[in-house]
Amino acid sequence: MVGRALSERVKLQERRHVDNTIMQHAIDEYLREQEKPDGVRKRGCRPIADKYGVSSSTSQALLTHAEEQVLVDWILESSDRALPPSLANIAVHANGILGGREVLVEPVGESWASCYGKGSFTQ
Repeated sequence: MVGRALSERVKLQERRHVDNTIMQHAIDEYLREQEKPDGVRKRGCRPIADKYGVSSSTSQALLTHAEEQVLVDWILESSDRALPPSLANIAVHANGILGGREVLVEPVGESWASCYGKGSFTQ
């Protein structure tokens, strides 16, 4: 509606969408760099993160927002069935999601799942 202020939730959703888009561009560029043949200089994560203005620690996020939502939904469904997944199972499921991409990505490990669970879940 015209003249009506956006709620804080809508503003947060819009900011998150923009942030996710920027992050996806950074991830895509990083993956293109990794596809370069051996012997060709590849830019690392930090220079690409700096270019896009994202933190190099958050640039370690391998999942897009949509992929993250699939993972979170799976975790919640498993928990609702009284079968909460272990960190190893979360990593296996995340790798399954990453395996569906056209470009191969380095698989995540159990330590990634541990870090992921410390506040990365979005709803």
